[in-house]
Amino acid sequence: MMKNTANKESGMINKIFSGYGGVLLVLLAFVLLFSLGTTTFFKPDNLVLVIRQASIACLMAFGVTFVLIAGSINLGIGGVYGISGICTSMVIIKMGLPIWLGVLAAIAIGLLCGLFCGFVVTKTEIPAFIATLGVSYILRGAAYLVSGGVQITVMQENVNAIGVGAFLGIPLPIYYMIVVMILLDLLLSRTCTGRYIYATGSNATAARFAGISSDMIIILVHCIACILAALSGFLNMARLYSATPGMGEGSEIDAIVAVVIGGTSMAGGKGTLVGTLIGSLIIAVMSNGLNHFGLNSYWQQVAKGVLLIVAVGLDGMKKQVETKRLMKKAAEEAAAN
Repeated sequence: MMKNTANKESGMINKIFSGYGGVLLVLLAFVLLFSLGTTTFFKPDNLVLVIRQASIACLMAFGVTFVLIAGSINLGIGGVYGISGICTSMVIIKMGLPIWLGVLAAIAIGLLCGLFCGFVVTKTEIPAFIATLGVSYILRGAAYLVSGGVQITVMQENVNAIGVGAFLGIPLPIYYMIVVMILLDLLLSRTCTGRYIYATGSNATAARFAGISSDMIIILVHCIACILAALSGFLNMARLYSATPGMGEGSEIDAIVAVVIGGTSMAGGKGTLVGTLIGSLIIAVMSNGLNHFGLNSYWQQVAKGVLLIVAVGLDGMKKQVETKRLMKKAAEEAAAN
């Protein structure tokens, strides 16, 4: 019995490292580099700061994970992030409504944007890349129009506590990230809907023949992505004590980079939320560490671009290796028969 338990534990460890070994090594390498290269990086306060920075970005990345697994893409989430921050701050500060209505407003904004993105992608011949990019431009312009192009200051203790508060010394956004990750992972790995999402991303035509409504799945994942982006915009507004029309510019790219680094395939049908979490931590550690090195944000953009190219390149190489392995196996079976 002890032997079986040991075998199970060994199998679990092997499964973790076979699935995430590469990105875990990258994360560890960055941590070692910045820890040895600076005296300020590897300190408890800074490490908590890194995880807190990753937590809000991770919410958006989780949504992108769903979209990419389903074989689509959404570049509009950055615009959703920005318009949500502006509108929810106006609901709470200028209209004087309760916080829970601000949260509902964020969810409603995300849901409407997700439905619109999903409808355009599934019911027209416009590629998802172009359709959602157009949505991003629309929402960016709307954020400037609604706000008059000015910053909205949010100085309410009960609102700001949502973004900067802590429980047992751990920032609240980290708890939000963990809860959302658990719920979404249950949806993705333990329900028929999750299996349909993977099936749609692997082969949408085959999924339709199997009786799966691929269009509904695509609409669903866009709704999930936009709702999470809107909630991220709300949390960031609370954390920064303000909302600006340009808030979240480039956040959609950061989310995509984190998801792809975490092992989600751009071709669809493959990906996990754990991988996305690790990818988000890599981005957060890299950005924070480069700040400690005294490098400006331009170098951070260069590093993110290199990481994205490397991650996509490795994904393509893995696909080629897997295809060759399957072809060789099929040839051997055919020869044996």
